[in-house]
Amino acid sequence: MGSRTWVKIYCGNWIGGSLRQEKPALRGIWADLLALCGGGQYSQEGEIKVRKDIGYTDSMLSKVLNISPKVWATSKKRLVETDRLEVKTDNILAIINWKSYQSEYERQKPQRTKSADESATESAGIEVEVDYRSRSREGKEKLSTSQQYLFNTLLECPAIKKGDAYKLPELMDDYPGINYGLEFKKFVEWWPGEKKHKSPWATLRNWLGRIQPDKIKLTDSGWYKKL
Repeated sequence: MGSRTWVKIYCGNWIGGSLRQEKPALRGIWADLLALCGGGQYSQEGEIKVRKDIGYTDSMLSKVLNISPKVWATSKKRLVETDRLEVKTDNILAIINWKSYQSEYERQKPQRTKSADESATESAGIEVEVDYRSRSREGKEKLSTSQQYLFNTLLECPAIKKGDAYKLPELMDDYPGINYGLEFKKFVEWWPGEKKHKSPWATLRNWLGRIQPDKIKLTDSGWYKKL
């Protein structure tokens, strides 16, 4: 169980599907119900309810949705008739086919948890650099000989400091199969770029993220671009 921060709407079906034939008020209420279900504590079940075995009364829902009881009653009836909503016992409402349409949220959960800690954005000219120190204060591992060699290359970038060494192993884990020596040298020569970037590790992650894995292959002597 647990609430979610977003729900999925299929653009094509939303604009050109059967729901488009309904009145605007009904379409708005349907979107509200999806958000209410997703934001509730029982989103995995696709049910709208106050507690485990108790749903909202019609009066409560009309207030939550900020519509009149009459509009809610009419809309609920229509949503049930069109097989979008199911009314269960104790006023519990269930979104039909919720798990089929909203399964993407659970599938992306591991990636979303990771990106919440690690992702960096440069949109609107804003850069965010993730602080990995909280992960590294306990059980720090020394760099291997090869990692130290690569880190020495990165130290040629004036924005990267010796104390940043702990960031390298996780960076390499997150972006495997890359000719790090080549890319790090190119990155150092390019830094800080035309935009005068200020967050080297966030920018380096974006740099490595743009490399296409299918252009790389493994040989006996390491990773090289395909000829």
